[in-house]
Amino acid sequence: MAAWLPLALAAPALPSVVNFIDKFIVEREVHDARAMSIVAGVMFAGLWLVIG
Repeated sequence: MAAWLPLALAAPALPSVVNFIDKFIVEREVHDARAMSIVAGVMFAGLWLVIG
């Protein structure tokens, strides 16, 4: 079996897992989704300013 085959099969599965975990966290832990998007935007903007 080629070494790339497991990676090629896992590539579509990883975003699916991330989407599932994200949906689970947002539904269970975040009470105000708008506030979560604002906080994430501020964090990404700060990270962008730090990294440049």
